[in-house]
Amino acid sequence: MYEIMIINVVVVIVMLLFLYSGYKQGFLWKLISILGFFVVGWLAWMASDPVSSILALYPKDQMPLQGTIVEGVFYDSMNRLLLFAILFAVFEVILLLLKPIAKLADMIPVVSTLNRWCGLVLGGVQGILLVSVCALFLTFPFVHEGKRYVQESVLQYCQPVCTAIWKLVEKPLLQVPVFHEQTESIKPLKEDEKQQLKQWLLDIELDKESVDAILGALR
Repeated sequence: MYEIMIINVVVVIVMLLFLYSGYKQGFLWKLISILGFFVVGWLAWMASDPVSSILALYPKDQMPLQGTIVEGVFYDSMNRLLLFAILFAVFEVILLLLKPIAKLADMIPVVSTLNRWCGLVLGGVQGILLVSVCALFLTFPFVHEGKRYVQESVLQYCQPVCTAIWKLVEKPLLQVPVFHEQTESIKPLKEDEKQQLKQWLLDIELDKESVDAILGALR
């Protein structure tokens, strides 16, 4: 219960900070930030594929389904997700270089006032996006009790946004070349391994069609 309270407090603080920064920084900069969020996300996802073939950052001892014959199938996908998060943060920092351009709107009095109040709204939107991404990562099985933290805290209200974000990345994730290469070579799964794998896939809220496709490829 203590952890849930901490999460709730952190989420409220984050949202207040984004609302304040939206008002202070203005609409133009926040618009650049939000558009940049999606552009940066796309760039980070595309870059994570070649980079993941070179760098193995995800700790193998934290891998779900450890010791089973399907462990190797999912390691590369998890490693790519970790690299995606790192690249996303790096590209967001690079985006900050555009901030001086957005500050030009503050030089016009009337435009400046409107710019700030509209920025407040966009700041809230940006905060919701960031909190939703964090909630999505908490639902992954390698985060101990992460799903419970989401369901019992204010993060539960981010579920619609989390679902939308996951829908954008689940198909590209399942299309990682190494996934198909390894599923062609591994031995058939035992029944208990199938159930373990199925439960994990359902835990990260893959739709039934995707789950059936994965299990079918591993038979």
